[in-house]
Amino acid sequence: MKTIKLISILLLLFVSACSEDSLTEPESTVYLNGQTYTNKTIGIEISAPADWHLEMNKDVVGMQALLVGTKPISSSIGASFNIISNSAVGISSCRDLLTATESYIAGTFTDALIENSQILNVNGFECAEIICHFTYNGITLKQKQILFLSNLKVSVSVTFTTEKESYNLVENDFESIIKSIKKI
Repeated sequence: MKTIKLISILLLLFVSACSEDSLTEPESTVYLNGQTYTNKTIGIEISAPADWHLEMNKDVVGMQALLVGTKPISSSIGASFNIISNSAVGISSCRDLLTATESYIAGTFTDALIENSQILNVNGFECAEIICHFTYNGITLKQKQILFLSNLKVSVSVTFTTEKESYNLVENDFESIIKSIKKI
């Protein structure tokens, strides 16, 4: 699906606001068991609903996504999420992550509208949340990002994207995935 590929590229572009150095980890510390992804290196676990297709260590535009999840909505529209981790040099809090990502969005997409940005708690740890929409290659996309610092002081971004008009069709899935995030 053309839209899913486009969305994956955009997701990877957004998280580079924190750092250009993606982190990779030894295979022995990473597991995909059914719909649950565990990464002991960065200390997270996340689960996706059964109707999402998951792929680990997917290279998209030269960047390494630790996990990419996709779900078709129709024959031409899809939704996706991915997890990226980056070195957090110069980033000491979720507020720093939020500020860096907001600046990146505003500087990259001239029509970007940030609908909401806040610091929140997910399963007992502090996260930044950004919800925005923008136009890319003539398609209006809506995106939600959850950003946090892992146990190793690396930034972790879980980013959800779909066409703006389809967002409400997968919003419950996005929320379910967010609620499943655990630090381990």
